[in-house]
Amino acid sequence: MRYIIASDIFGKTPALALLAQSIRANNNFTIITPYQNGLYFTDEAQAYEYFSQQVGIENYYQQLSGYLKTIKQPFRLIGFSAGAAVCWQHIAKNNAEYLLQSDLFYGSQIRNMQSLVPLSPVNLILPKSEPHFSIDDHIQALTGKKHTSIEHSEYLHGFMNQLSKNYHQQAYAHYVNVLSRNERTK
Repeated sequence: MRYIIASDIFGKTPALALLAQSIRANNNFTIITPYQNGLYFTDEAQAYEYFSQQVGIENYYQQLSGYLKTIKQPFRLIGFSAGAAVCWQHIAKNNAEYLLQSDLFYGSQIRNMQSLVPLSPVNLILPKSEPHFSIDDHIQALTGKKHTSIEHSEYLHGFMNQLSKNYHQQAYAHYVNVLSRNERTK
C-alpha cells in the first residue's frame, strides 16, 4: 500500500517525515507540500504568511491533483489542514480509480467547500473547535454526504503537528495507531 500525505502549511518538516514512517508506510510514502525545493517552516505565523501570499489553496490543489492523477497503484491519502482541504477538493472532483481511503485532519477550509461530495471514502477528523466558525454547524452541513464519515475529536487544530502550539502527544499516538491499521477498501 502506498501512502500519499498532503502537508499542512508548514511543508515537509522532519516531524512530518517521522509521522509518515511511524504509520508503518514501509517507506512507501510520498509527501506533497505546497512548496518547491524542500522549503518548510518551523514558525506558524511565517508559514501562514508565506502560504497565503505565495501559494494559496487553489495552487496547492492543482499541484496535488496533478500528482495524484499519475498514481497507477492502490494508495491511501492523508491530509492535514490545508492539505486536507485540497484532498477534499480532489476526491470530490476526480474519481481516482486507485484511491482506497482518505483520512483528512482538521481541514478548516473545507467549510468553504461544503457543497462538494466525495467520490471515494473519506474520514474527516475535525478539531474540538475552531476560532473562526462553528464546528457543530460544519458537522451538520457535512453529515449524510456520500462516502463521508466524520469524527469530532477532542483536540485542537494542529494536534498531529509537533510544531503546532496545539500539538497533543496522546492524540498523535492514537491517530498514528489508527492510520497504521489495515486499510479499508472502496
